[in-house]
Amino acid sequence: MPGRLLSSKLLLNFLAAFSVVTVLAILSCFTACHHSSDAKVTSVRIQWLDQAQFAGLYVASAKGYFKSQNLSVTIEPGGPDVSPVLLVASGSNDFGVSPATDIIQARSNGVPVVAIATIFQKNPVVFFSKILKNIKTPKDFTGHTVGLKYGMEIEYYYRVMMKNAGVDTSQVKEVPIKVDMPRFFSGEVDVWSSYSLNEPLAAEERNIPVQEIFCGDWGVPAVGDTIFTTDRLIRDNPEKVTAFLRAAIQGWTYAIGHPGEAVGETLKVSPNLDRDHQMRMFKATVDLIQATNKPVGSFDISKWKSMYKMMLESGLLKTPVDIDRTYNNSFIEKINGAKR
Repeated sequence: MPGRLLSSKLLLNFLAAFSVVTVLAILSCFTACHHSSDAKVTSVRIQWLDQAQFAGLYVASAKGYFKSQNLSVTIEPGGPDVSPVLLVASGSNDFGVSPATDIIQARSNGVPVVAIATIFQKNPVVFFSKILKNIKTPKDFTGHTVGLKYGMEIEYYYRVMMKNAGVDTSQVKEVPIKVDMPRFFSGEVDVWSSYSLNEPLAAEERNIPVQEIFCGDWGVPAVGDTIFTTDRLIRDNPEKVTAFLRAAIQGWTYAIGHPGEAVGETLKVSPNLDRDHQMRMFKATVDLIQATNKPVGSFDISKWKSMYKMMLESGLLKTPVDIDRTYNNSFIEKINGAKR
């Protein structure tokens, strides 16, 4: 998840640097050059390096779920300088995994990507502290030092959360932080902002128990990872969209019920990963997927629209967008409806 900050910044910088017309012209060129006409071959670009956060896709590949849908799928890693949104919009990849906020931001800049499933029903943004400090709610931040990643969605979610909790932030010492955590371990920073899939796990692996405060539990209406594609692919090849999504959801469903096997498939893809850390990450991933009673991949449309409103009001989103065009829930409803 560290790359979540960097890939989002990359996307925003790219979109800010060019007009919508220029962006679409570039994407059109890339599409003509790179998009495969073979409906059986496809690829998905994940937002960060291979890890248990994406185990459902590895399982779908290993168990033959993609193959059973007559698909040959390449799962391509992201990284600090990789934007799945731009690569999918260009046609270099047919599908991607990115947070919902990235899809809405891109769409507001004229980039024709659309979410087709919500994997994380709960947003992974979390604020955590050493459990001995007894910081259990945002109100307990008063008088403490809070580390923020300025300019990124974490800061915006923090502001919304603190407003919702009725906290006077002038009574909180806010300091900029990066990903590395020595200032947290030393006690210089009391509350660390991050994602639940990474830094809190690193603390606990050092035998430092932490108290987590999720922004979503304090009125921040945001979901997390989505699977997305383009308007073009939905229009030109809906069968491929259905096939890919059906296999991906089948992979996630199996992975959730078989965590050891899911992590094992992750390690086959990236053998140098630490198994214990990946098991913790996978557990945290499943917590986000199963935060509601909805079937895997389902949309909560009211929450999606509340997220959009929050993005506009907080300044995270600068340009309004037709929110109904940022998602297409017809594929996942058909898939989940058929399973009932």
